[in-house]
Parts: sequence; C-alpha cells; structure tokens
Amino acid sequence: MSPSRQTRGLNPLKDAEIHVKMGKDKDIITGRYINPIKGRGVFAKTPILQGSFILEYRGTLVEKGKLGKINNNNYAYFFKHGGRDCCIDASLDDGSLGRLVNDSQKPNGKIKKIDLGGKPHLCLFAIKDINKDDEITYNYGGQDLPWCSYCGQELCKFVHEPVAPAITGSEVTSAKEQDLAPAHTAKSTKSWLNDHGVGVLDWPANSPDLNPIENLWSIVKRKMRNKRPKHADELKATVKETWASIPPQQCHKLITSIPRRIEAVIKAKGAPTKY
Repeated sequence: MSPSRQTRGLNPLKDAEIHVKMGKDKDIITGRYINPIKGRGVFAKTPILQGSFILEYRGTLVEKGKLGKINNNNYAYFFKHGGRDCCIDASLDDGSLGRLVNDSQKPNGKIKKIDLGGKPHLCLFAIKDINKDDEITYNYGGQDLPWCSYCGQELCKFVHEPVAPAITGSEVTSAKEQDLAPAHTAKSTKSWLNDHGVGVLDWPANSPDLNPIENLWSIVKRKMRNKRPKHADELKATVKETWASIPPQQCHKLITSIPRRIEAVIKAKGAPTKY
C-alpha cells in the first residue's frame, strides 16, 4: 500500500510523520486554478475522513531576529515554538500544495503543530468529513487574532454607531445585509437595530454568501497575519495600511464578478460553486 493513500486504520499523526519525512504531498489532494481573484486552491481528489492528515505547510523555518526580512511575505505562517517567535516561509514555490490552501470562515481543516526531531512542522488535519472535489480550507486568523473576536456589543459600538446618522437621517428606507454570525444574531445587535428602525434582510441558514467582501477579508487577513500588531493603536494603523494597499482594480474585479457568481449558483441549483 502506498503511504500516500488514505486508510481508516492509519493513525493521522503517524500519517503526518511519514509524509513530513518524505517531503511529499499525499495523492488525495490536487491544486487547481479557481479564478483571477481567488487564484489557485487545493481540492480533494477522494473523500477525506474527519481527523485525517491532509498536508504539511512546507517552507523554510525562520526564527526571531530574521522575521523583519519577511514581514511583507504573504506566504509566511507565524507561530510560537518553545517560547520563541517563528514562522514557516513558503514564499519559494517548490510545488507543494500547503501554500495554496485558501482562507475560510467555515473551514474543513485546521493547522496543528507537530514536533519531529525537535523541529516544528505545521500540518493540516480535517475537522470534518470532506467530499471529493471539495476545496480544502482553514481559518487564517484563529481565535487569538483581534479581527476574529467581535461580540455583539463591539459590533454596535464600532460598526453600527458610526453609520447611524447616515441611516436614521436619510429619507430612504434602509435594510442591513448580514449573515448569521454570532455577533450579528446577538441580543444587543438585534436591540440596536430595532431601536434605530433598521430592518434586516432575510438570510438563509445555508446561504452561498456571494458577497465579494469575503474575498477582500481573505486578502486583508492574509496580509494582517504577517504583521502581528502588539496593541490596539498599532492594530488600527496596520488595518488602515493594509486596506490602502489593495488596488481599486482588484475591488472592481470582485464587483464585476457578481453576475457570474449568481449565474453559477443558479446553474448549480443552489449547490456549492467555485465562489
């Protein structure tokens, strides 16, 4: 049996160790071009069971003291190991698939650090059963990053309050579009919207969420992941700098893709699409 084949009996950590030592990707995954905006991604060639090892995020291990040289590298994964600040620099395209895995707020994989011979390796494991042809994703942010931890009260303070005058002072009837994230469905959020007479558009539980802002969030999070702001003021400055670095042409491409997104969902009869 080839070690790159998935089996129910193979321990996931042992499977990861085998492929880390081989320095090769498993043959259950493949890279695929998605679109000009999202670029490439990684997809399952066969069904992948929950808990299974998928791939290693391979690259050069860089320790503190050398991090400054790669702060603008979009393929650097920062983490701590043995109390030290480290990162895996995957800027060199060596043909491995780990560097192509895209970000998602509803991921099917999660990065775990494993130690082999005293050296850390970043390995992606399935957190749910993955079907053939599904895209492999993980959450770039994680719970320890500031932009992933909004609660309802913070949403009202930092998002709703600043735009309240424009909403309540307009003669045009307004409605808010939002998904079913916990911060959006919190009692404090619902109360604020009700008190200010702001309606909310219906949102299906399994919406395909075609809003191109999701693509922009992925771009921002990828860039922000490499900055690691140390305090709130630095975070604010970094967010502004990151947004400013996104060219208008990229936003225009996302906006003009809306008709294609809608057409793809209609054609798929509501099933998943490349968007």
